[in-house]
Amino acid sequence: MTIERVFVAGAGLMGHGIGQVHAAIGKQVTLYEPELARAVAGRDRIAGNLERAVAKGKLTAEEREATLGRVATTDSLDAVRDADLVVEAVFEDVAVKQGLWHQLDERAPAATLFAPNTSSISIDLPASAVSPERRGRFVGMHFFSPVPVMPLVELIRGPTRPTRPRRPSDPGRGAGQEAHRVRRPTGLHRQPDSHAAARRGDADAGGGGPARPMTSTPAPRWASTTRWVRSSSPTSSASTSASTS
Repeated sequence: MTIERVFVAGAGLMGHGIGQVHAAIGKQVTLYEPELARAVAGRDRIAGNLERAVAKGKLTAEEREATLGRVATTDSLDAVRDADLVVEAVFEDVAVKQGLWHQLDERAPAATLFAPNTSSISIDLPASAVSPERRGRFVGMHFFSPVPVMPLVELIRGPTRPTRPRRPSDPGRGAGQEAHRVRRPTGLHRQPDSHAAARRGDADAGGGGPARPMTSTPAPRWASTTRWVRSSSPTSSASTSASTS
């Protein structure tokens, strides 16, 4: 499945960054918030990030305008009707997530991939809010903050066997992220040293760059992972490689 249109539910700290990395590699992005002003504020944060990237010479003014031009805002869930991928980035509340996913399931096309961004909630819980037919296209995507700087995303297998290829090809690698496929429903393989990154000034999410140091926690033996290193994009020039453990 080719992903061209991405609907991001939640335009806050994580949501605006998720929208930015998809727009940077040519995807049409819609930022959703129930209050339009909050969605617009998320887009404004993206504009600020890109402007800083231009000032640092990481991005041209033309690339900034092109990326920002691919980001739309909405306060209507009906905008999900033409989405290929939905990433949910609201706060960690099971009831809120389930209510949102139920409404999205009623509106999105049958082929749309659903991906909550969560690190502490079992993927089975938000997945229970969608139809049984949808659950085969439900996969967790855990991004790290700040999203445009930290080149890692964990892909958590959904509650049923996925109907898409097992390799995490479209959602993570396509967005220029390093993807780890996780078989367990919750729990992280690696945690970013966010405080150290902030001290180095990396919290400026103005653009891409090399992978940042991580503090790792051991993965269980049965947790097979596939790593995809950041691919070329307007904000990154690293080459693509893969390793499986």
